[in-house]
Amino acid sequence: MTSDLSHRYIIAQTPTPPVQPVEGPRQRSAQLDLIIVTVYLICVVYVFYQARQSLDHQTAYEFQSKALDEVLTKETIERHSKGEDGEEKLEVVPLKDLIGISLKPEYKDRFKLEEQPKKLSLTVENKSTDYIVYIHWNLASLIDYENQTHQLVRLTGGKRGEQSTSTVPSKTKFSTDITADHLLKPDEKGTGLEPGIPITDIVKLGKDAENKKTPQKKKDLYANFMSHKEKLSFWVKLPLQLTEIKSGVKSDRWYIFDCEFKVELRPWTEHLPLKPKK
Repeated sequence: MTSDLSHRYIIAQTPTPPVQPVEGPRQRSAQLDLIIVTVYLICVVYVFYQARQSLDHQTAYEFQSKALDEVLTKETIERHSKGEDGEEKLEVVPLKDLIGISLKPEYKDRFKLEEQPKKLSLTVENKSTDYIVYIHWNLASLIDYENQTHQLVRLTGGKRGEQSTSTVPSKTKFSTDITADHLLKPDEKGTGLEPGIPITDIVKLGKDAENKKTPQKKKDLYANFMSHKEKLSFWVKLPLQLTEIKSGVKSDRWYIFDCEFKVELRPWTEHLPLKPKK
C-alpha cells in the first residue's frame, strides 16, 4: 500500500515536456518572403554600387570673375575730359568702364580627369574712346596649383605664335588662346609647338600621390581634391598697358591683373537625369 502511493507521488511530480509549436504554411511563407526581399535589396545595392563606380569623374573650371570685377571697380584712373564750360578737367573713372577681361577653358565646361584642358581662351575688351590697350606677353605668366611660375604664351592657329606685344584699339576686342610654355610639345609635322600637356594634370598628380617619395603636402592635396574637400587653383597674371592719347596728351599706366581659376571635382549626382535640389 505504501509503495503504491509513493509510486503515484513520483509520477505526479514528473514535469510535463513543453509542447513544440507546429510550423504552419503561413510562417514558412513569411520567412521565404523575408529571404527574397533581403536578397533583392542586396542585389539592388550591388548594382547601384557598380553603376556608381562606372561613372566618370568630371571637373569644372571656375574663373573667379567676381574677384577680378571688384579689382577693376576699385581701381580708378584719371583721364582728361572737357566740362560743360569747355575747359579741360581730370575725371576719375573706374577701370571697369575702360577695359574688360574674360577667360574660359577650351570648348566646354566639364572635363574627364584624363581630358583636362590644355589651353584657355582670353578676350580683352577696350571699352574706351581715348585709350589704347597693350598686352605685353613677355611679362605674362601662369602660376600652377603648386605655386610654380611659368611663361604664358599666346597661340596662333593652335601653335605657339609670335610673343610680340598685342594692340587693342579703342572700342574693339582682342581674342586669343593661351597656355604655358612648359606645356608645349612639337606638332606631328615638327614645324611648330602646340599644347600637349593639361594646364592642371590631375592624372599625373594622382600618380605622384602614389609615389612614396612624394611630399605629404602633395599627397594631401590630391586626397582632399578627390574627396571634394579642396579645389585646385591656378592664376594667369596678365600685364596691360593703358595709353591715353587725346588732344596731344599721352600718358601710360601699367597694370598686372591676377586672373584666378578654381578647379573642382564635380559630384557624381550630376550624371543623374533628375538632380537633387539644393
